[in-house]
Amino acid sequence: MAQYPTQPPQIASFPTDVDIVSMSIGGNDIGFPDFAQACVLRQGCGGPTMLNATLAKINGQLPGRLADTYASLRAAAGPTTEVFVLGYPQIVGAVRQGGGCSYLTGQERPIIRDVVAQLNGVISQASAAAGFTYLDATTAGSPFLGHELCTRGSYFTNISSAFPFHPNLNGQGAYQDLLTRALRLAGFLAG
Repeated sequence: MAQYPTQPPQIASFPTDVDIVSMSIGGNDIGFPDFAQACVLRQGCGGPTMLNATLAKINGQLPGRLADTYASLRAAAGPTTEVFVLGYPQIVGAVRQGGGCSYLTGQERPIIRDVVAQLNGVISQASAAAGFTYLDATTAGSPFLGHELCTRGSYFTNISSAFPFHPNLNGQGAYQDLLTRALRLAGFLAG
């Protein structure tokens, strides 16, 4: 899969002598930024058309695309490369905090969170089937917790960003922390 339609797939330039690969994949493929924008712009992310289309991509198209991508990665990287697949964090909290995100209704928050959970479920299953290690960015102790969209210190870009709802610099640092923990547990890093 190409990260963006105008870019060639990153696997085309993949080196063959690596020990570890980390990646996140799937959110752009299911149109998550468009889905989230529909919620923010009060187009009703809970509306059946947008929600059903997003869920159909998650449960219908994404599993096969991930399997193909993971197989291509395994072929390019070789059988001994350890692959860590980073799951997606929840971009909104379960409840509104401190006046943030007043444009999201009480109905939209759980819908957004459910879409992220279903996306992560498919990614986790595909990762396991490929023999890759899935890193859950939503579990207790995740560096993303408490830094959802519209919180002070949010780890996500806003709707006016060139890449809305993606991790900002602090969010990339949170992913680095998540990966570093996993690398230590797997014995790749000391300490």
